[in-house]
Amino acid sequence: MEATQFIPFRAEIHCSKCDKQLLMMLQPLHLEIPLHCPNCGHNLTYVVRQSIRNHLSAQAAYTS
Repeated sequence: MEATQFIPFRAEIHCSKCDKQLLMMLQPLHLEIPLHCPNCGHNLTYVVRQSIRNHLSAQAAYTS
């Protein structure tokens, strides 16, 4: 999917290490940059990308 087709969306991200809950507005750049938990420093890249994949899958299912 091209960045121009990506519509930003809000997502609740939970750190798997310290269980901190983060409300984030996910945008195309989050597919490229690593993100870390502000509380414990744990890498959240996998969780963020998984949230994006789930959102895009749900969006595709809704439009078809």
